[in-house]
Amino acid sequence: GERWDRVDDHPNIVDLLGTGRREGDPWLVMEYTDGGTLAERVGEVDIREGLWILERLADALLHVHYDQGTTHLDLTPSNVLFRSVERGWDVPKIADWGLARESADLSISVHGLTVEYAAPEQRPLTDDPLSPRTDLYQLGIICYELFAGSPPFTSESEVLSYHRGNEPFPELTAVDAGIQTQLDDTIRQLVALDPDDRYKTPERVLKDIRSIHQRIVEQKPQR
Repeated sequence: GERWDRVDDHPNIVDLLGTGRREGDPWLVMEYTDGGTLAERVGEVDIREGLWILERLADALLHVHYDQGTTHLDLTPSNVLFRSVERGWDVPKIADWGLARESADLSISVHGLTVEYAAPEQRPLTDDPLSPRTDLYQLGIICYELFAGSPPFTSESEVLSYHRGNEPFPELTAVDAGIQTQLDDTIRQLVALDPDDRYKTPERVLKDIRSIHQRIVEQKPQR
């Protein structure tokens, strides 16, 4: 709750309204989000809305990584909630900061991960350090799933095979061929097995996603 309270001053992070205990049981109250989760929308949003969602998530990560020194460590579509709006696309908001760690605590092991989204450095018994780039790996998995309709790997054995370099990362086939290569390149840099090969900051992710978005706008037929 304390970690969540420190990072929620961003429009794409669910607001935490209060915490406490009642008869020994801890509780927290968070902003009401009425639009369901991203898990309920994967494979259904069009490419422009999907890219906008990814921009908003990357901007939220930029805030927590560099303004607040915090890493989420469990980004999944189920942890992205939506607030409905009357005009425009519903607003995505990152929730569930229960596994989040501050920079000084990233050496502490984390349990309760969602296997399909866990980065190689989050595998059990690994000595590889966690970092903000762990969140970027998980953002890459979300990006793939958002447009493909399912995660790239759907079992622990498939995930481990990819992490060990035995299985390639699949290409997107559900997006327009004109942007597929650029989007695939962005995803591959996000999900690189070596954290040093991933994007250095969410800011660079934002730049590339906006470049893809601009390409779509330029390709749109003029009346």
